[in-house]
Amino acid sequence: MISLSSLYYKIGNFELKIPELIFAKGKIYKIKGGNGSGKTTLLRLICGLYRQNSGRIEIFGASNQDENWLYRAGIYLDESFLIDYLTPLEFLNFKGLFYKIKPVVIDKFSNKINESISYKLFSNDKLIRELSQGNKKKVGIYSSFMHDPEILIFDEPFEGLDEIGRSFLIKLLGEKIRDRLSIITVHHEVDLKGSMKESEIVELEMKNGLLNYC
Repeated sequence: MISLSSLYYKIGNFELKIPELIFAKGKIYKIKGGNGSGKTTLLRLICGLYRQNSGRIEIFGASNQDENWLYRAGIYLDESFLIDYLTPLEFLNFKGLFYKIKPVVIDKFSNKINESISYKLFSNDKLIRELSQGNKKKVGIYSSFMHDPEILIFDEPFEGLDEIGRSFLIKLLGEKIRDRLSIITVHHEVDLKGSMKESEIVELEMKNGLLNYC
């Protein structure tokens, strides 16, 4: 679903080099690495937010610069993916318009999330900018599942989440895993094996701009 070939990116003294890599459907790719290792840079390259110096990134067989693939993906990298002057429920409805999701489906999804985490996250009680850092991240990440995407891309999604939020995210990642591709980065170790088979998890490590299998 996502293929990288002869990928090279340089900014300042930092270089990212990936000769060849394929991210396949039915797997969750967990990319480990410390700060400055290149994890976030790689995700931003895949999403088309950065442009590589050379090499090619293909998604669904076409260049990642062909933005049609974004309709089939759920992405959350940081707070810039939110609209902070909306309430969480308004934000969910806004995304529903973008993905052409019926209001009844949006309501069902928001109720599912609120009930699962025992907290009325998706409501009109507060603006997103008034939420805690953890709840902002929950809004961004959980809403990315609403349109049933074929690709999920999250940058350190577990950082800043409480135990209930982390457990529910692991559960969501484990659902429909055979039908989608998930790429996440982690700074600290996260055990995903409770909600998915070991064979469905691919662990990689990013170090100094180089990516290797663990």
